[in-house]
Order: sequence, then C-alpha cells, then structure tokens
Amino acid sequence: MGREELETVKAYFGEAVVGDAAKLDTYVSENYVTNCKWEDRDGLRKVLAEFQAAYPELTYELTEAISEGEKVAVHVKIDCIRPNDRRTIESTAILKVTDGQIVQEWSNSDSFF
Repeated sequence: MGREELETVKAYFGEAVVGDAAKLDTYVSENYVTNCKWEDRDGLRKVLAEFQAAYPELTYELTEAISEGEKVAVHVKIDCIRPNDRRTIESTAILKVTDGQIVQEWSNSDSFF
C-alpha cells in the first residue's frame, strides 16, 4: 500500500484540480471530509469550477510526496495563468485514500482567489 494511493493523488491534482472539475467524482469519495472551508465534495466541486473559470491555464508541480498506507502527504505548487496575470499557489496537504478515492483531506494553502 502507498504507491496506489500516491498515484490517485497525482491523478486528482492533474485531472480534477488543474484539469476538469467534472472529473472530481472519479477521485473524491461522496463521503469526503476536509478541514477546508468548502467542507464536502460538492463544496470542493464548486470551488474548483470557479477557480478553473477564473484561471483558464493551470499547471501543477508535486514538489514533495510521502506515502504510507492510506495516507499521502504532498506539497504542491499550482501555477495560475490568465492574460496579464500569473500567480502561484502553494499547498501542503495530507490526504487519506480508501478504495481508490480520497476520503479525507487536511490542507493549508495560499489563498488569493
């Protein structure tokens, strides 16, 4: 265990966070809980859709990752680009992955959106 969970987290960031919020259900459980202001999967979907609409070009770099059992700890940089504006968000998160889906997230991120 650990490797599959890390791959799920990488795919989540690459396909749902900086890709298409509609893919969220593939990676995040309907029973997802978080310490973040969005509180649940539906809240996360709304935040990601707004974020992706505001910044049509998003890329991410996984700068650190530690995986043990069901938990994955990451440090991520997300470049947010739109005409005449480029910003970077840094986030540190611990995610719990069960049966191929993220069920819990504890994170702290820069916020400008």
